[in-house]
Parts: sequence; structure tokens; C-alpha cells
Amino acid sequence: MPLPERISPLSEFFENFKFDEFDDPIPWVTSSPVFIDAELTYEFDSLRGCVKRNQRRRRNATVEVYAHNELENGYQEFQQAAWGDLSTYATSVETAVAEKLWPICRENFTTCIASLETHEKTWSAIRSREQWDDKSVLLKQIALTGISLFDTEIAGHGIFSLDFAVGWDEEHGVSLLMVRDKVIAKSGLADFICRGESLLDHAKYIQNYDFTQGDLRI
Repeated sequence: MPLPERISPLSEFFENFKFDEFDDPIPWVTSSPVFIDAELTYEFDSLRGCVKRNQRRRRNATVEVYAHNELENGYQEFQQAAWGDLSTYATSVETAVAEKLWPICRENFTTCIASLETHEKTWSAIRSREQWDDKSVLLKQIALTGISLFDTEIAGHGIFSLDFAVGWDEEHGVSLLMVRDKVIAKSGLADFICRGESLLDHAKYIQNYDFTQGDLRI
């Protein structure tokens, strides 16, 4: 299906984004440039009060990508620039995400684990085969579920968000707003979309109470 008239593609990159018969965007499913080794293996079962293996665990080689036209200016070079940065700086993006999420992961699971009975067999088995206090175990508690590219920029660099399912918060997940290889803000899934011109103002508000050393102050 051809792109709607309101969209003027700048390059072949935008041909990846299609629309259905209701003019709703269809996600571009492509190879993930980051976190291809991440696999949501363990999660905290809040109902049973235990750490368990995720029965739906899998390693996703592909990811859904959205290019948002929230400022109603059609596709911009910023979405393409964001994808280029994400692909170019994949390793440092992963490092920045780990620095942001690992303390949260460790704090949440430490709190959860403190409530477990010492004889809880499932947790004992997990603890015996994993280096639970090592940052590498983060990759067994997150799974990348989506990428959003925004028609907004900072110093000429496009802005994107990475959405994760996480083992310590199966209900809300985590979304990180980023520019190049810097985290701007962290929130729940889908919190950064449909913000339009208020996207960066919303991120600034989050930074007032959730700013980590290494984040990009805006």
C-alpha cells in the first residue's frame, strides 16, 4: 500500500513504514540492532511471592519499530537519524541502558527476595546457578519489545525510546527515552508516545526526581 499523501518520504528508509486500511500505522518488524542476547528468563511472581522462570522466555531476534509523526510534519530526517545513531552506537547504547536499569533491577529484586522464605526451592535453585549480584544477570531479566523513533531532535540527533518487558515489573515494563547513546528519562511502557510538543517537557519533569549520573540533562 502506498504511503498516505501527508507523508513525504525522504529516502527508502521510510518505505519500511506502512498503514492499514484504517490508516493506522503497522510496525516495521526488523532485526534488532541492540539487546539481541537479552532474554527475559526470570521474573518475580507478585501473586505467589516468588522468583520463577518465565515460561514464555525467548530471545527475540526481531523488534517492532514505529516512526511517530506526532508534530504532524510528516516523516522527518530525525527518525532516520535516530535509527542511524541506534545502529551505529549499539554497544554504547547497551552500556548506558545497563547503567540505568541495573540499580533498579537489583533494588527491586533485593526487596522481593527479602520477602521469600529461606527454604523457597525455586529461588534456591536459581541462586545456585546464577551470579545474581553481577550486572550480567540483567540480560536475563529484560527483553526488548519495541523501538519508537520521534520527529523531535536534540542538537541535530533524533530521539528514540526503547521499550522493555522486565522481570521485576511485569505489569508496567520500562521505557527509556534516549538520544544517541545517552539516556534522557525512564518511565513505564508507552509513556513517551502521544506527547507531541510536550515530549521533552515531560522528560524534564521526570528528571526532577529520577536523574542518574550519566543521563543527559536537558
